[in-house]
Amino acid sequence: MVECQSGPPPGGWPSATVETGSRLLRVTLDFDDLVAHGADPATALERMATSRKYQAEFLKALAQVQVEHAKREVMLLPVAKLKAGMITNCNVQAKTGLMIMGTGQEITESALARLQAFSTRVGIVEPISVQVPTAGHTVGVTGD
Repeated sequence: MVECQSGPPPGGWPSATVETGSRLLRVTLDFDDLVAHGADPATALERMATSRKYQAEFLKALAQVQVEHAKREVMLLPVAKLKAGMITNCNVQAKTGLMIMGTGQEITESALARLQAFSTRVGIVEPISVQVPTAGHTVGVTGD
């Protein structure tokens, strides 16, 4: 199903089940991607409805699902204040111009360690614009 999510493989669909599962997977992954990049669920569904690549009945079913949209606050922070769980709101670049992380990527523990090491060795353009989870999902950011 994963292999077929972008469309039928050469020779056609192996079965109706694989076709349906592949199309459902594509809808849910694209929806999740839009929401992860800042769209609220209703806006994400509206955007997807304008595309011919999704079946209307799948979008209608997805609209019935209660999706909890995490509230996020945009902050400009130095590398020293970044925490796992934040989302980059812009490309993170080294002072040499090299892109280190792209827009919309979650800062994981391992990514944070790499950013801190890179900041020390090469330097990173700061502050970094990030989306910080709020309302019930904290990552320990303080204003000081």
